[in-house]
Amino acid sequence: MSFSDAELSAKFDSNGNLSPGVHFVSLEDVERTFAWNAHRRMLFAGLKEALTNLAKAGIRRVWIDGSFVTRKENPKDIDGCWEMEPNLDESILDPVFVDTNPPREAMKTKYGVDFLISGTRLVDQEAAGGTVEEFFQVDRNGNRKGILFLEIEDLT
Repeated sequence: MSFSDAELSAKFDSNGNLSPGVHFVSLEDVERTFAWNAHRRMLFAGLKEALTNLAKAGIRRVWIDGSFVTRKENPKDIDGCWEMEPNLDESILDPVFVDTNPPREAMKTKYGVDFLISGTRLVDQEAAGGTVEEFFQVDRNGNRKGILFLEIEDLT
C-alpha cells in the first residue's frame, strides 16, 4: 500500500508517529511514502542494500521502525528487525546483522540501519513490551505507534 498525500496525513498522529498497528507494505511503498527528501533517500538506499543482503541470505520478513517512519525531516537512521529463518545462509549474511549488542556502529555506518533480530527479548524495556516488535510499537513517551512490515523475498 502506498499513501496518497491525503492518506499520508491521515496515517500520522499529532505526534508525527505512524498510526498504531502493523502496516504491511512493499519496498516501493516505503520509498514512495518515506523517501521524500535527499536525506531520507540516502537512508532508503542504505535500507535497500541491507534488505538485499538479508534476502540473499534467506531472510524473508523485516519490520521497519524509528524516526524514518515518522514525519521527522531528518531521521538519523532506520530502526528495525529481521526474522530468523531456518534456511539462513550465514556465509552470505553480513556479520554486522548478527552483532546485536549496542551501539551496532558497524551496521549503522555501512547501511544506515539499526536492526535487531525479531523476537529478541528486551529485558530492560519490559514496560514497553517484551520483544523488539512490541517495543517498536510504543514511542519514548509511551504513546502507541505503528511499524512497517515487509516481505523481502523479491530482492534476491
